[in-house]
Amino acid sequence: MAVIGTYEGLRVNVIVDGLELVEYDAPAESVPEDNSSKDEHIAKYQRSVTSIKYVEAISGKKFAISLQVEDPFDVTSDYLAFEILVDGKTVSSPLLAKSGYIHHGLSWSKVIEGPYKRVDGTVVLKHMVFAELLTTSESEHVLKVILNEQKKSLVDIGEIVVIVTRRDRVVVPAPAVLPGSVAGDKTASGQDTTGTTKYHTKLLAKEAQSHSTVLGNNVAVDSIKLKQIHTKLVDRPERFLAKFCFRYRSREKLQSLLVIDRNPSPEPEPVQVETEENPLKAHQTPSPPSTPTDAEKRLAKMKEDLQKKQEEIDRHMREFSIKAVDEAESVATIIDDPDAASMRLAVQLHNLPTTPRIKRKRGVDDGESAAASARATKKAKSKGKQKRDRQYIEISSDSEDAIEVE
Repeated sequence: MAVIGTYEGLRVNVIVDGLELVEYDAPAESVPEDNSSKDEHIAKYQRSVTSIKYVEAISGKKFAISLQVEDPFDVTSDYLAFEILVDGKTVSSPLLAKSGYIHHGLSWSKVIEGPYKRVDGTVVLKHMVFAELLTTSESEHVLKVILNEQKKSLVDIGEIVVIVTRRDRVVVPAPAVLPGSVAGDKTASGQDTTGTTKYHTKLLAKEAQSHSTVLGNNVAVDSIKLKQIHTKLVDRPERFLAKFCFRYRSREKLQSLLVIDRNPSPEPEPVQVETEENPLKAHQTPSPPSTPTDAEKRLAKMKEDLQKKQEEIDRHMREFSIKAVDEAESVATIIDDPDAASMRLAVQLHNLPTTPRIKRKRGVDDGESAAASARATKKAKSKGKQKRDRQYIEISSDSEDAIEVE
């Protein structure tokens, strides 16, 4: 799907049998410099908003052009015009109205299967079909005049171009011919529907052209109503908003141009697009490959690590919450009954498994043990007011020594 990075949400692609054709990047050497503009700034701008892709053409296959515009693309004019040129000739110029774009939630799509015209009051469609070019290798001296004419007509053959421009509405008298009408039974390139025109192989060699586009038979379309709207360009013609180029070639020619490998790897499944012949409820995208890629593996590993860290954080938060609740309950108890809290604290401190430091009174022998005990008892009574800081107790032992607990 051709996308220009400058305009996200604006997409154009070629579809066959309801499927998007695989697009290939153009080799650098196959993209000629655009010398149509003498202004280097204009030429640089045009290159920046131009997308060039190669697609494969299969003889006899009908094709269509899919146009899609969606958010975040911003429509800054009354209309967006999509001029579709096939082999250098305008096939259709559908318009996207800004009001309709906003009304449908910034989403718009349209599939152009060919030009429409009125025949005896009935709207008919002529499908676009890939057709192989007929070639000849006759003497170029004999066909000199014909070669000169063919050289001019071959410039645009084998190329689909969609030019997007900004336009505002104007009121003018309606012309007699509707845009996109095709007079007679000529193709977009001017070739007749029989496909009898032969091109010299020498002329086709440079661009490796293999196909052109012919128009099919008239097909009545009852669901289409042709409506003509007159508009004018907002910007200068050379400052178009975007340009999408699709060069269609046979697979052999794409290989000769080195656009695709002669032994290519399997191509991705194309995307199916809704058309009148292939109605779909919604666009279907190809399912992803079953084998995970390196990026998917890294993403899965990152998600696993993130989940483990989150679980660890949750565990710490639960522990912190429990501890905070316990501390809050303790504080609440102290506030409600400070005396009871003090008593519990004293009991807890008393029950601590603290090893007391023992100071043995020097100069006390077995004969003086009774006197020492009496003095210790008297001393303890005199310091009754200091019980909160230090207490003296008597214990029974073989030596009946006094033990000071600090």
